[in-house]
Amino acid sequence: MKARKRTNGTHKVGYGRPPISGQFPAGKCGNPKGRPKGSRSAASMARATLEQKIAITAKGVRKKMTVREVAFRRLAEKAIAGDIKALSFLLILEDDQQQLSEVMVGTPTSAERSLKILQGFFERQLRGENNDKPKLTNTLVTSAKTCGNRGGAR
Repeated sequence: MKARKRTNGTHKVGYGRPPISGQFPAGKCGNPKGRPKGSRSAASMARATLEQKIAITAKGVRKKMTVREVAFRRLAEKAIAGDIKALSFLLILEDDQQQLSEVMVGTPTSAERSLKILQGFFERQLRGENNDKPKLTNTLVTSAKTCGNRGGAR
């Protein structure tokens, strides 16, 4: 790091220019330990809470359900009882989920797209469309095809 110059009273103090006595020494920072490794985000805590199983009694039978399932059941009960907001919310959730599933059905994964690009490249190389570059052998094409299947869905 660059050594800090100590001036004799000519250092301007103001917005974004703290006094030299209040600055951190060279090589040190204001948060030396940083974020702890085990800390979790609010989204991950909310997801864990919603997926937690709880015991409930439904129609005289004790069941274990996730908090998410119980919340949707209560929302449905309110909608049935005539709560317009609950009904509207349920219909919006169902519509969003339906649109999401329609989009996801036709969309190839990035691994599938990458595999298609690589296959096209290797096929062009074998046909000799790129004359300025050396041709590849069949073993390279075969190994590229098998590498695409190794990673699994992400």
